[in-house]
Amino acid sequence: MTRSFQLRENVLELKGKFVDVAGTNTRYYDLGEGEPTILIHGGGPGASGVSNYRKNIEPLSARRRVIVIDLPGFGETEGKLKDGPVFPAMGDFVRDFMDVIGIKKASFVGNSMGGATSLMVALRTPERVNKLVLMGTGGSQPIFSPMPTKEQGYNISTGGQIIHELGGARMGNDPKSSVVNANCQAHECKNLFITDGACMASTACQNPSITYMALTARAAAYAVDAMKRNEL
Repeated sequence: MTRSFQLRENVLELKGKFVDVAGTNTRYYDLGEGEPTILIHGGGPGASGVSNYRKNIEPLSARRRVIVIDLPGFGETEGKLKDGPVFPAMGDFVRDFMDVIGIKKASFVGNSMGGATSLMVALRTPERVNKLVLMGTGGSQPIFSPMPTKEQGYNISTGGQIIHELGGARMGNDPKSSVVNANCQAHECKNLFITDGACMASTACQNPSITYMALTARAAAYAVDAMKRNEL
């Protein structure tokens, strides 16, 4: 059984829906048509799908099917989540959610905790993931370490170990001494962009978030132009 309500966010009128996911009453939004893309929010105080992505939903849904979920304990979704480490549990929850609404494969946009959740879905069921966009993701492996093996259980490390930390994927012109170029594009993986503090070796105390926003805007503009040239 599903129910819906309407929420006015800027110009776009969103119709929230509720479904049962493994016993958890779950709110989500489903807009647009085409390739499904699931937007997963971070874990900050007051976070929800709409609060993280309210300005992105309308332009993205003009060209694809956009699904915005509230994870357990956030927004209007109940706080029921199976026992165990939070990232694997969230990943399993999202995969169960996909089953409930009939999504076999999707692209993911994940912010912070949502990035770690998206990674868990990709590592455990790669056949269900098309593309990943990760923003300041928690739980990633150190940039210079090998990915975990199947025998190790695809364990994702503690959130914030490298991503969110300065210098983990520093910027530079020389691939031998840096990870990303001036556009925050990885030297060895052209469709990977890192725009949080990991790309910087140091930072001042004067509102570094604005610097990260500027880096992200520059990287996004470069990526859009590269896609138009069929280079990404």
